[in-house]
Amino acid sequence: MTFIRKMAVKKYRKNLIEYTDIISGVDDEKKISDLLIFSVWLRSETQIYGVINPLKLADSSYDGIDLEPELHSYPLLLMNFEAYIKKVLKKQKENSKIFALELWVHTLRGIIRPELNSDVRFLWEIIMKSKRYWDETLEKAVDEDTKAGIDKEMVQKNLKLSREILDKLPPKEIYQ
Repeated sequence: MTFIRKMAVKKYRKNLIEYTDIISGVDDEKKISDLLIFSVWLRSETQIYGVINPLKLADSSYDGIDLEPELHSYPLLLMNFEAYIKKVLKKQKENSKIFALELWVHTLRGIIRPELNSDVRFLWEIIMKSKRYWDETLEKAVDEDTKAGIDKEMVQKNLKLSREILDKLPPKEIYQ
């Protein structure tokens, strides 16, 4: 492993451990479910709108959403998430949105960098304990968006994709 890679992995691990410490410090599984569903809902929205879609980078006419992309596209997906977080940071210091999206950054780094894999698995073990609350929390997200006047068709698309994402959790790649 090169010096630069070692330093990058060291930084990524430090950030991942800090993130995991925050999550593990939450003693209420419903709150962890809230974080996950918010994260999934944001990911779904960004994918529906094409903000985060690595296949669109390769083929601008591609309009689908691939929930199980080939491993070689993970760095592009990671790049999309990091770029989107930077945009959000420039517009506002909305910490909850950034914190929620960082879940995907840490997960992707753990898939791409085998040295982080066990740390990411531990993070997902904590998150998966909240699974029994996911449906309830997802319904709250639907209600909030509906009450906020968001287009019903968009809310339903987001709900459908969010459920598809949730069905694939934890990401199987973290166990390979």
